[in-house]
Amino acid sequence: MIWWHGKSSDDVHVIVERCPDVIVPSRKHEKISITGRSGDLLVEQDAYENVLQRYEIYVSAEAPRLPTISHTVVEWLMVKGYQRLEDSYWLDTFRMASYTGGTEIANILNRFGRATIEFDCKPQRFYKNGDFFIDVENGMQLLNPSPFTAKPILIVEGSGSGTITAGDKTITLTDCDNITIDSDIMQVYQDTTNKNRTASGAFPVLPEGQTEITWTGGITGIKLKPRWWTL
Repeated sequence: MIWWHGKSSDDVHVIVERCPDVIVPSRKHEKISITGRSGDLLVEQDAYENVLQRYEIYVSAEAPRLPTISHTVVEWLMVKGYQRLEDSYWLDTFRMASYTGGTEIANILNRFGRATIEFDCKPQRFYKNGDFFIDVENGMQLLNPSPFTAKPILIVEGSGSGTITAGDKTITLTDCDNITIDSDIMQVYQDTTNKNRTASGAFPVLPEGQTEITWTGGITGIKLKPRWWTL
């Protein structure tokens, strides 16, 4: 079963016919060839390429007939931007994916259909147990269960200025009132207002293992969504 932007494939008469292949993303890197030197110089990034996740599906349309059901399937799939993609094969993780279309549904007697649908996915498989906010106490230790560094999102309450330290990374805020820090997109904002100018230093990250979270100044509380992930 697939859950796409919060809606189940069962709701649109779609059945996944077999377990999907396991897709592992490739690391972003650049090869540089130097004249007179054997081999290439490898410049690696701490980042990964998007992946294509394919599902072979079966569409059941015995009563309303396939042309009618196909519209329902297309409307389910054709959602703009990155959306949450889950399936019943990887129960503890989800991906952020986009769907751009181009699928051909084989018509079998106007009653059944078969197709392969493809989702363009960000490389991370995000753990579901890292996708909710927790109340952080000053000095709290957070354990990253994955070898990959997580980039959390924090909601900061307080007044005036303050600092937040995660391990060896410290960010300083001149405005602590309902400020959101998103380490993934490296943005600081308050509701819809950009507040990057009120912040300086390093965005908080959570490497493998234990990371202590501390704060000073006018900060009175922090909520943090860790966003643990794997490949």
